[in-house]
Amino acid sequence: MVGLKTSADGKPPSSGSTYGILLDDYASGVTITGNLIARHDLGGVCINGGRGNVIVNNIFVQGATDQLRYVVKDEFSADNRFVKNIVVFKDPKAGLFKHTGRWRPQVLAESENNLIWHVQGVPYFREAELTPLGTWEKWQTAGMDRNSVIADPFFKAAAKDDYHLQPISPALKLGFQPIPFE
Repeated sequence: MVGLKTSADGKPPSSGSTYGILLDDYASGVTITGNLIARHDLGGVCINGGRGNVIVNNIFVQGATDQLRYVVKDEFSADNRFVKNIVVFKDPKAGLFKHTGRWRPQVLAESENNLIWHVQGVPYFREAELTPLGTWEKWQTAGMDRNSVIADPFFKAAAKDDYHLQPISPALKLGFQPIPFE
C-alpha cells in the first residue's frame, strides 16, 4: 500500500492502491464525518468487514474506481450507514457503491439523503452498474437512497479545489452541513 504518500504534483507514485479512509479488519462503531476525500484510487471509504459504522456529512470528489466500497467478509458485516454525503465523480468506469464478497442487504442499514453527481449528468444513472444491485433504479427499488438526489452540488470553484457550497446547493436541503474548511 502506498497510503497517502504523493508525488510533488499530488499524485500517488503508483496507481490502484489507495483508499481515502480505510476501516480495516472489522473496525466497527466508527463515525466518519466532516471530511473532504478527493482523487483516491480505490474508494473514498472502504469498510473491510465492519459493522455499525456511520459515514455522514462528507464530500467525496473524483474517485477513480469506487466512491464507497464494502468488503463483505461474513455475517458480521452489517448495519453500516451512509447519510447526508456529497459524492461527485467523472470516470465513466467508476462505481458508486461497490462490494467484494457476497452482498447482503444487512451490510448497509441506511443510505439516504445523499447528493450524488456524475459529470455526464442524470442519463448516466439510468444504465451504469453503480451499486451492488446494479443500476441506480434497482438500488432505489431495494429501498436505498430513495430520498437522495442526483444533482450538481454547486461547489464554488471545484476546478480550483474550492468545495464550499453555493447557497443554491441542493445538498443543503438534504441536511448537509457545510464543512468548515477554514
